[in-house]
Amino acid sequence: YKCVSRIVNYFQQYKNQQKPYNQEQLNFPGVKVQSVSVDKLVTYFGNSEVDLYNVINYGQGEQPQNYQYVAQQPQLNHKRFTIEAKVDSDKEAEAIVRVFIGPKYNLQGQQISLEYARQYFVEIDRFSTKLKSGQNSLVINSMQSKWFLPQQPTTRQMFKKMQEALQEDKPYYYDETVSKRPVVFPQNLVLPKGSRAGQEYVLAVSVHPYQNSQPEQHEDHRPYDNRPQGFPFDRVVRDANFQQAQNIHFQTVKVFNKDQNEINKVEQ
Repeated sequence: YKCVSRIVNYFQQYKNQQKPYNQEQLNFPGVKVQSVSVDKLVTYFGNSEVDLYNVINYGQGEQPQNYQYVAQQPQLNHKRFTIEAKVDSDKEAEAIVRVFIGPKYNLQGQQISLEYARQYFVEIDRFSTKLKSGQNSLVINSMQSKWFLPQQPTTRQMFKKMQEALQEDKPYYYDETVSKRPVVFPQNLVLPKGSRAGQEYVLAVSVHPYQNSQPEQHEDHRPYDNRPQGFPFDRVVRDANFQQAQNIHFQTVKVFNKDQNEINKVEQ
């Protein structure tokens, strides 16, 4: 972690030396994010099973498939949620939408500036869309983000499917989703941990003109444009420029944390 932190620090130093984005780079003329509505955001800790199939040292003659060793560990998770953004546009336009979540307070409970918080903003979704002239309703589903992946099959599960394919003389195809998306996070980590009373975070939704010098889509089917990763929070922030950008919307949201038993009762 210290090594990674040092590399990230070098990168941040480089970014801090670049000029802040000006209004022309931040604005999307004729486009305004009118409002953003969010479902109740809830996190919880559930027990996650870890298959130890390929961790155990088996004795000579022992068949690993005849044994099943499983460990349990608490894992942060969240309830599904949707975000709806109302966007007004005075023209038809190709756009790219980015959704971030970041801290509002520091460890001492003091509200922090956008300049300080920006390096902790995490992009939880990005997608391209075609805006029509007038009002547009953009719905973001937490389970459809291409920046996160659901739990992947265990070694035992893959081995079982491979054995079944051999017995039935059928092909077995390995899901290459992970290898084609080198920069992804587990689906359960879309939201940061909440609190019983509701921990406040900042949700940011930005809409910008879609710019892509390479029209062909990347093989992992995620929308890319010519802007750098983390845009528009990857450089030093000038509050005045962001405040005047009507295509960038900031909203305080609360993330609640509950026991898994409470979650199960509600779902029943």
